[in-house]
Amino acid sequence: MFFELRTLCLLLTLTCTLQTLGQESLLLVEQKNLYGYANSRGKLVIKPRFHSAQPFSEGLASVSVCTEDGWRWGFINKVGAYEIQPKFHESKSFREGLAGVQFGDKWGFINRKGEWVVEPTLDDEYGPDFEFREGLSAVKINKKYGFIDSSGKIVIPATLDHADNFSEGLAYVMIDDKAGFIDRSGKVVIPLKYQLASRFSEGFGLVNIGRTLGKNTDDPSYNAGKWYYIDVTGKFAFPTAYDFADEFSEGLAPVRVNGKIGYINKNGDFVVKPRFDNGERFSEGLATVEKNDRWGYIDKTGQFILPPRFQEASSFINGFAEIRIVTPNYVQYKYIDKKGKHVVSHDKIKRGVWLGSANCPSKGS
Repeated sequence: MFFELRTLCLLLTLTCTLQTLGQESLLLVEQKNLYGYANSRGKLVIKPRFHSAQPFSEGLASVSVCTEDGWRWGFINKVGAYEIQPKFHESKSFREGLAGVQFGDKWGFINRKGEWVVEPTLDDEYGPDFEFREGLSAVKINKKYGFIDSSGKIVIPATLDHADNFSEGLAYVMIDDKAGFIDRSGKVVIPLKYQLASRFSEGFGLVNIGRTLGKNTDDPSYNAGKWYYIDVTGKFAFPTAYDFADEFSEGLAPVRVNGKIGYINKNGDFVVKPRFDNGERFSEGLATVEKNDRWGYIDKTGQFILPPRFQEASSFINGFAEIRIVTPNYVQYKYIDKKGKHVVSHDKIKRGVWLGSANCPSKGS
């Protein structure tokens, strides 16, 4: 279990790294159980010395080190110098000029000078994103969700049971186990009548009809429901119901039909027929897909550019992707370019060893 948790945490960190690489051009790497940063040629430019770290975003990266108060997070610049000293219990990356940080058991937002813009009064139960999108951020106050602007002013009251951040002017919300969409004024513009929903992308949102909420997938009474694409008016874009569907990216979206993943265009037509076991969204003209327990990369015609030979693989961002190698004794993550050429690697992680809770003696909490 410990190995699986460590693997999951590392994979999520690497995925985030690649999602922001287009702006930052630095790769987060782990060596000797510490994190540092390499450039696009694989050369270390910030030596590994952080217990944990996030990718660069808007010129700063959030890193964790041991202080006299215990593990604390701060922010460094691209030469590895602190712009904001490590004093926070947790942190998110900067987005739209602000970063969500935890101080004690509450969250707030700071600016690039480390000054509080939104005081730490926000709840963390079940984790809002604590990031701004389109000028607003979903927050949780007294067990309800609402939205604040970049000054911290509540612009949509905290009356929602769940809320996702805005995308293309709409936000997915839930009240009384029903999902729909609101606009920036808080007005419901797509009725709250679905079991689940997903944010809009390239003009299309997703809604689920029939899913059984509050039950495990192995429960005999569980029903996964079906996914439908909708337009901004709430009308069904296509009549087809899918077992699984993901957001549109670069004009295509992965969907599952009869157990296999294929890719549809914005008319709902298959341009890559369903034949893969799993698949991710397109990025930089390629999508990573799984076939026979191995991952590879296809182009928009469905042809393999890199054959399925990786045990795990992420999407390409700014020319780089992360793949995973697993042996009976260790797991290792590597970055590759679009030719499949190795760029830089993390150290091997011994299987069955959990290193994520290193000791940090502290005077306080």
